[in-house]
Amino acid sequence: SLHDALPIYREACLNAGMDGFLAKPFKAEDLLSKVEQCLERAALVATVLLLLAFGRRVVESVQFSGGK
Repeated sequence: SLHDALPIYREACLNAGMDGFLAKPFKAEDLLSKVEQCLERAALVATVLLLLAFGRRVVESVQFSGGK
């Protein structure tokens, strides 16, 4: 609808914490781009979580081994 495409609504949605905004009507390429952005963010979050988990295990193993 027209009201969804107005810049003030886009800004309000983004300020409320939305990751993105795609107004109707949209092109398939625009939707694909938004999906790719979401997947990239998800991959980044997963990578950070894995690094944190791996790093925590390394720190714990050093503490339990007496620093050896």
